[in-house]
Amino acid sequence: MTKFQRFSGSHPILFSLILIVVWFLVGALATGAAAVALQIPFTDSGPQSIGTLSGTLAILLITWRFGWLKSSGIGSIGNIKVWLMALLMFSYLIAAYSFAFYGDLAFDFSNLFSSETARSILSRQIVVGTVEEILFRGVVLFALVRVWGNTKRGLFFAVLLSAFLFGIIHLLQVFAGKPLGDALMTVLEGTVSGLWWGACVILWGTIWPAVLLHAGSNAFVMIKGLNHPGLAFSYPEYFLAILFQIPLVILVLYWLLKTAPRPVIPDIP
Repeated sequence: MTKFQRFSGSHPILFSLILIVVWFLVGALATGAAAVALQIPFTDSGPQSIGTLSGTLAILLITWRFGWLKSSGIGSIGNIKVWLMALLMFSYLIAAYSFAFYGDLAFDFSNLFSSETARSILSRQIVVGTVEEILFRGVVLFALVRVWGNTKRGLFFAVLLSAFLFGIIHLLQVFAGKPLGDALMTVLEGTVSGLWWGACVILWGTIWPAVLLHAGSNAFVMIKGLNHPGLAFSYPEYFLAILFQIPLVILVLYWLLKTAPRPVIPDIP
């Protein structure tokens, strides 16, 4: 494990890619095993949740052995000021997504209490948002910032690369039947979201507000969609969603580069 930790300091990009592959493979194997054991399709939410959680537990084990839990923001929850800023951004994001994808700002909260589907969506998105933030804005981002974060340029490229890696995994949606063009738009939208979520994690020292932004916004869009059956999102909707996030990207990245936090770990062991 010590050699692997040293490897993370000398080859942060390759180390990040290895983490993503480990997360994916462990998750895929656990999903398949759960589907066989439960005798249900592996595409059901149960096996999928077991798979994503299993992959994340493997990543958390590595992070714990490295002693990175607190430094990566996974073991810290942040202060009141951080959460107030996160809630303000969350409110803006919800309004932006609502208008971009549906053309209005309404939301029927009764769905959360009357619809089993809505509750299932919410619980699933909490799992997805949590595990993806632990991997991409927690461990991967920290591994890059730990090595490159001594300069503003290094800090920026660490945020950019972690965001791109997060965005590119959305290409897997093609295997679920999504058209390539629409999948590429989700790649771009995920990358843009990852830029300001990553900057917020570095500024705030915790991943958990990003979990709220990620899981909450995804759940909102999907639950609101229950009142719009048959509606398919394509280029115009994703373009608007990206456009509305640009002010947040500029604001948070400017804030990050202006304050330029000290290196997380000045010397790589």
